[in-house]
Amino acid sequence: MFLIKKITLGLFIIFGIILPQTTFAIDFLKTDNQELKNIIKTPQLTIDIPGLNFSTANDIVDNTASGPLPGGKTGEFLVIPFLGQYISVVYKYAVVIAGILAVLVIIVSGLQWTASAGSSEIVGSAKTRILNAVFGLIIAVGSYTILYVINPTLVSFENLKVFNIESVDFPEPSIDSAGAKLPEDTNASKKPESPQEMTPNMFTKQNIFNQWEAFTDVQKKEVLPYLYITIAACPAETTYVKSGIDHSNLKNQTLSSTIIPKLKDATILAEKYGFEICINSASRTIKRQAQLWNTGIVKRYASQTANWQKNQGLVAKPTCSAPHNSGAALDMSLKKKDTNKAVVSGDNNAYKTPTITAYKSIYFTENPPYKLIFEEIMKQAGFTRYCTEYWHFEGSDLTERYKNWDKDPQTRCTATYQNWKVEIPQNVKDNANKAVQNGPLFK
Repeated sequence: MFLIKKITLGLFIIFGIILPQTTFAIDFLKTDNQELKNIIKTPQLTIDIPGLNFSTANDIVDNTASGPLPGGKTGEFLVIPFLGQYISVVYKYAVVIAGILAVLVIIVSGLQWTASAGSSEIVGSAKTRILNAVFGLIIAVGSYTILYVINPTLVSFENLKVFNIESVDFPEPSIDSAGAKLPEDTNASKKPESPQEMTPNMFTKQNIFNQWEAFTDVQKKEVLPYLYITIAACPAETTYVKSGIDHSNLKNQTLSSTIIPKLKDATILAEKYGFEICINSASRTIKRQAQLWNTGIVKRYASQTANWQKNQGLVAKPTCSAPHNSGAALDMSLKKKDTNKAVVSGDNNAYKTPTITAYKSIYFTENPPYKLIFEEIMKQAGFTRYCTEYWHFEGSDLTERYKNWDKDPQTRCTATYQNWKVEIPQNVKDNANKAVQNGPLFK
């Protein structure tokens, strides 16, 4: 058994020390084949093993396959053979090494037996070592058959399959068309003078920067006047504080201290009615706003979206006047406490409903009317909602929209500089009251 322990230790050394510490990850966010070939790296061994030739990135990317995904769906995946190729070759060498060691032990033990001069102790020890060596050799050589009998998949050395999960673009946290008209802060941001000034940290994702880099010189010249780089922080950024509110994910969110009392009231009301509120985005530095703006410009230009020069009015310019930069604007979601399921969160539908008519068609027909419930909870806590986005709320005079809120009971939300006054039908109020605990929410 001593020999078997030696062989086991040897295999541990091979797998634990010679096997390189390789981190292998692929970002599938809308990458094309050439990008994948640049990402996939062939492992580099610490010690070269003769006969081991890893597949190249071209072999892997050019041989994608389709197959089943969890849940019964099918999809595309990359077949990564590196581990299987490595184990297959190392296994062969391990068998050879085990065989050599076993033969050496048999030879040495045989010589000791011959020279034992009839000593029963030496002969017995030599016999034991020879038997152990033979058993070890049988196990090493016959391990394939043994493992195959136990479970054929143990010796199949199947390739790793990395599924290509299609990315989902969530809407950029945004502000309305007024955001695109806000005055520029020349002390905090400026237009780049050359394409070389646009670096990866000026975009939200690496693949967006790669998209920018792939533009021709003519395209870059066309897009460059609409991009921004940041040169300093806004004054409000030095005043952000953590909310400290022990509710959902609010405790460590940074925002303006002016809205913390109202936010506490909102959490109390939400819990009373059986809900929990979460913050998706609170304070936003001008650098982050520039990243969002630049990302939107490049994506919309690439898809030739109308009005791409102004981000369709969906993203605020990187200016210190933007609501999120003040720390008094919140992008939020609403969850039911009993199910921990989000019932209100941002999606693209809000961008397509910037009218009172559209507001009624969504808020009054939803059943249960969770968006209306969320709006009412935040309104009772002292927040006004930005009409186009049902997740965006503002809570102090640090934002222009809040300053223009007339606080009329019939005002449901504030648009650019207008207050939408809407009468809620009684049947809609009744549906809302049935959906909350400890109601009524609407009197």
